[in-house]
Amino acid sequence: DPQSYVDRYNNEKTYKEWSDTNYPQYSSIYEAVGLDVPKALASFVDTTKDPQSYVDRYNNEKTYKEWSDTNYPQYSSIYEAVGLDVPKALASFVDTTKDPQSYVDRYNNEKTYKEWFDANYPQYSSIYEAVGLDEPISVPNWIRNNAEGWATGEISDSEFVTGIEFMLENNIITIPNISSSGDVSGDEIPNWIRNSAHWWFEEKISEEEFVDSLKFLIQEGIIVIK
Repeated sequence: DPQSYVDRYNNEKTYKEWSDTNYPQYSSIYEAVGLDVPKALASFVDTTKDPQSYVDRYNNEKTYKEWSDTNYPQYSSIYEAVGLDVPKALASFVDTTKDPQSYVDRYNNEKTYKEWFDANYPQYSSIYEAVGLDEPISVPNWIRNNAEGWATGEISDSEFVTGIEFMLENNIITIPNISSSGDVSGDEIPNWIRNSAHWWFEEKISEEEFVDSLKFLIQEGIIVIK
């Protein structure tokens, strides 16, 4: 995927320097790998806000949609205007009157259904994308164990922060306009997050709830991405 080169260029300083030094004949990494240069964000976008909020307004408010279409015709979609990828359409087999989770359940429980889907719909990264569901958050067990160790004082803040860095780098935590490759510092992590970590370990709160609490700390600048 040529986008993988762009991602490395944007996230790895040494890769960027190597590319700029060895391929000066290209005006950008996009040109070098054969991709169109993405348009700049539309002028109305506030980069401190979640870009999905603009999409939601566009889809739910008729006057907002008309305003956007009239004033920003240079963008092919509201997604392009706010810097988001356009979501794929639902797979052709999806019956929108059914619960999309039913397709996921069949995929996970029926070998022949899984093989049929994988063979016929390779354009989708997963059954979740094909039926229009968000991918479930999957946090490795070592991070759960680290969280419990940190909550009980058995491991240091820096070791706990290592787990947060891993989740950022692997897009388990995704926050608009924050690099997934930055270092994390958290010299004064509030004690209430220790309770959340312990409750998560004991499955009293969900992974989504725990990850959301970490996102809050990062967005509020309590945990800093360098």
